[in-house]
Amino acid sequence: MSAGLKAGFFCYGAAGLLGLLLVPDKANALLYLLFFGLWPMLKSLLERIPARPLEWLCKLAVFNAVLSLFWFGLHSLFLPFLPETLQAPWMVYAAGNAAFVIYDVGFSKLISFYVARVDRVLRKTS
Repeated sequence: MSAGLKAGFFCYGAAGLLGLLLVPDKANALLYLLFFGLWPMLKSLLERIPARPLEWLCKLAVFNAVLSLFWFGLHSLFLPFLPETLQAPWMVYAAGNAAFVIYDVGFSKLISFYVARVDRVLRKTS
């Protein structure tokens, strides 16, 4: 975050490549590559949209696109552990969207904490 968006994409690519090469569980490396590693940079870009409803619509569209990829393309790899009650796609999408909103709000709070407490101290010492 302190180094900018280009550095973020570079670190994402390097960490993703190392994850695919070194992590024995490739499913976790794919989760990182397809969503969790890419999300901080996408979040930064999407939060530049001035209209808050449009920003959230775009965030949910990105999340649902990735969730659709997981559900329809990689179901047997990522989702075989789902309980019987969550086997219906509408339940997965409802629970996933609720969890994503909580995740995004929490991630925003973590970023605010970093900017207020950590980044400011790092910039003073360097």
